Amino acid sequence: MECLTAMEVIKLKISNLIFVVGKEVALYVKKHFIKEFTKLSSWKSKDYKTALEDCFFKMDELMRTNAGRKELAQLGEAELGESCAGCTATTILITPSEIFCANSGDSRTVLSRSGKCLALSEDHKPDN
Repeated sequence: MECLTAMEVIKLKISNLIFVVGKEVALYVKKHFIKEFTKLSSWKSKDYKTALEDCFFKMDELMRTNAGRKELAQLGEAELGESCAGCTATTILITPSEIFCANSGDSRTVLSRSGKCLALSEDHKPDN
């Protein structure tokens, strides 16, 4: 019996992402990701690949706002604009028939099926 009937691997381009990074970014995304994800029209129409891509970019957009920068500074207990930490992310969305994987940065997701590794994502490197 197959565990998966379909799988989609999403490689997100990181060329336009903001690099305010570190624990404050992880905390910010933890707080805002699901709320923003479920607002997306792509989520509501079950276009999960697009929804994941859109939400990664939405997080970046929100962190660039004055309110986002202020919240990041508070989360990192640093002065506004002084953060120089780092953050990567990998996200899995499981539906009854598919698994969607999105990642950004130097992170990867691996599925173990019958004791064998199946890569669901690839790390982002400067050359890809």
